[in-house]
Amino acid sequence: MDGLIKEKLPEEYHDLFDLCCIFKAKIKEQGEVIKMHAIANPVAIELANEVKKSVAPDEFVRETLDRKNELEQLKNYIIRQQLKASQAAAQAAAEAAAEKMIVTAIQISVPSEAIEIMRRNAGITEARLAELRKQAQKLMKSG
Repeated sequence: MDGLIKEKLPEEYHDLFDLCCIFKAKIKEQGEVIKMHAIANPVAIELANEVKKSVAPDEFVRETLDRKNELEQLKNYIIRQQLKASQAAAQAAAEAAAEKMIVTAIQISVPSEAIEIMRRNAGITEARLAELRKQAQKLMKSG
């Protein structure tokens, strides 16, 4: 059909040309082909409509499954983010509790070796321990 033009064909081939255009066109492009080639043959137009009807449910199912998959991925992402946030909050709370315990231990004059063990078990750096010592001293002066 390449290079053929409907108007240059004898009229008895126009209906056949219309049908061939429908068969050759991709389903999504059939509407454009009908307009572009001025297809008027009712059989060709009905064929295009029937093809669209038979393919539309498959496309609907495919799109629905794609959306379901995307929603499932989004749900899993949100769950992972919530888990990370709760783990971070729990870690922060545990660190705050450990620091508070060390400050209290410093205030009640717990031996340095015990405070050092507490520091290591809590994962507190020596620099942070120095800050906690200053904080404990301020609290002792003000309290």
